[in-house]
Amino acid sequence: MRRRDIWRDTALLACLAALAVVSLAGLATDAVWFLDLFNHFRPQWVVAALGLAAAAAWCRRPRVAAAALVLALVNGAVVAEALHAFNRHTGEEAGTGPGVRVVMANLWYKNTDRASIGGLLEREGADIFVALEVDAGWDRALANIEHAYPYALKHPMAGRFGVSVYSKLPFDGKLDLTGLYEMPLLYLDFRRFVLVAGHPVPPLRHWNYLVTRDFIREVARIADASAKPVVVAGDFNATLWSHNIRPFRDGGYYPGGRMGLFRTWRTDLPPLGLQIDHFFLKNLASQGFRVLPDIGSDHFPVAITLRPPSGDGAGQP
Repeated sequence: MRRRDIWRDTALLACLAALAVVSLAGLATDAVWFLDLFNHFRPQWVVAALGLAAAAAWCRRPRVAAAALVLALVNGAVVAEALHAFNRHTGEEAGTGPGVRVVMANLWYKNTDRASIGGLLEREGADIFVALEVDAGWDRALANIEHAYPYALKHPMAGRFGVSVYSKLPFDGKLDLTGLYEMPLLYLDFRRFVLVAGHPVPPLRHWNYLVTRDFIREVARIADASAKPVVVAGDFNATLWSHNIRPFRDGGYYPGGRMGLFRTWRTDLPPLGLQIDHFFLKNLASQGFRVLPDIGSDHFPVAITLRPPSGDGAGQP
């Protein structure tokens, strides 16, 4: 065997071994917390496995190609199972009143472009704006939209985890500080639906993983207590196939972006982009989920139109 062939086969086998590790590791998340990080990239593993299968077939290595196809199926099955579990739930029949447009943006506390939000909200016709990573600087900048959004519930914080909601529609609001880190969790009761908004810490350490898991469980618990239709909005630092997102999956919610394959983070790394900014809905119809243009953050904003159940003045003051 020529040296070039040896190097080629070694490279193919090394790629196959690495792909097998990252593909199978996430299946053991219940035993080892950090393995859940591999679950987020399931769609990328599918693409990588198909690419490896094609390369192996071109190099006439059918066994490697077959093994890569098996790994593509494993990853695809995880994604498909999660999407099926979510999308077996549906919203109620759409109301006959006007829709309620919700825009959500992780503003990024390092973002210096603080003048574009007003234009974005105007272009989108937003009725409600959910702002994440609101620090004191962003809180001052967002004062410019308060004339158009006279109802607000705000909790700016230093760093990454301040949350504020601005609305054209009146609501009864409540702020909870949740968990050891006292992360803000905003509860807004509109006439025809409830909105719950929050932003947990990135689960990059064992303790933070547990804090994030408990935060999402608390969000689901509070949302479940509502007798009204619910929309949960936030940057949950998790994809639809993450173990941490299971309280929504098991609780009868469905995602506004049903496929979970939109890239909302990061804006600068398309091949590794993930959808971690979500709307989860229960007993509430929706339409028009979109990822919006870059606003200088490391996240793209997202938007959705809610269709509250028919009623007298649904979603209106």
